[in-house]
Amino acid sequence: MIHVNLIQPVGMPVETRTALALPASAKKQITALVVSALTCIAMVGSIYWFWSYQITESTRQLVLEKAEAARLARIQAENTKYQVELAAIQAHIGIIQDLNKSREGPKDLMTALGLTVNHARGLFLVSVAGKDGQLKIHGQSEHVNSIADFLTALKRAGPFDNVQLQRLFEDDHKDRVNFSFDLTCVYKPPPGQTGGSAAGPVPRSSLR
Repeated sequence: MIHVNLIQPVGMPVETRTALALPASAKKQITALVVSALTCIAMVGSIYWFWSYQITESTRQLVLEKAEAARLARIQAENTKYQVELAAIQAHIGIIQDLNKSREGPKDLMTALGLTVNHARGLFLVSVAGKDGQLKIHGQSEHVNSIADFLTALKRAGPFDNVQLQRLFEDDHKDRVNFSFDLTCVYKPPPGQTGGSAAGPVPRSSLR
C-alpha cells in the first residue's frame, strides 16, 4: 500500500523543507526589526514635517517683518519730513515775532521821547535817527531854557542814557528867534522788548 505525505511538498528536498520552518525567536526578531523600521520612518516623517512647518512659519514671519520694517521706514521718513517742515515753520514764526518786536521798538521810543518833550515848552523834534540804540536827535526851540529842560528830562527818563548836547546855535527865521540843537543819547528799551531805532523826520505835531 502507497502512503502520500500531504504536508510536505512533493519533489522538495528535505533540507529545504527543514529551512522553511523558522524558529519562534527568529520571527520575533524580524517583527521587532519591522516595528523599529516603521517607528524610525514615523519619527523621521514627524521630524521632517516639524522642520518643514518651522521653516514655513519662519519664512512667513520674515515676510511680515520685512513689510513692517518697510512701513516703519516710511513713517520715519514722513516724521523726518514733518520735523524739517516744523523747524521751517518755527523759524518763520521767530522771524515774524522779531519783526513785530522791531516794529514795536520805534513806537516805544517815540512814546518815551514824546513824554520827555512834554516837559519842555515850545520845543520841537525835527528828526530822530540812530542805530543799535545810539540816537541822534535834531530839534528846535524858541527858548534856550526849553532845551535845557529837555536835556534834564532825558537824563531823568529811564530808557535814555549818556545824553550829550553836541551842538546849539541860533537859527532865526525872519523876525522870529529860534534855536536849533543836536544831541546824542543811548536808548535802552524796557526788559522784554527789543530796542529799535527811529529814522527820518518826526512830525512836529507828534512830539511837542
